[in-house]
Amino acid sequence: MKSLELKKVTLGSADEITYGKIVADVLNTPPQGGFDAQQMRLRLKILDKLEKADGVLLLEDTEAKELQSATKIMKWIRLHSDIMQFVDDVEAMQEA
Repeated sequence: MKSLELKKVTLGSADEITYGKIVADVLNTPPQGGFDAQQMRLRLKILDKLEKADGVLLLEDTEAKELQSATKIMKWIRLHSDIMQFVDDVEAMQEA
């Protein structure tokens, strides 16, 4: 099981958002060609866990790999160090 702290970041604006919002955006962004049923099922499971998370998102290894894969291929519309920190934190998720 892997864990991701749902940190608060600003992305350069006055409003704070959590990693949870970024995770949801990443998972809801379809890969090129769209979602297959297996990806959809897995991503919905992660989103359910995200809804219930209290400061830390706990994921099974296959769920963590899906989030890491989705994060790796994500195309960002903003250039900001908070995004790079998010990408690094997702890649380096620790055993819970």
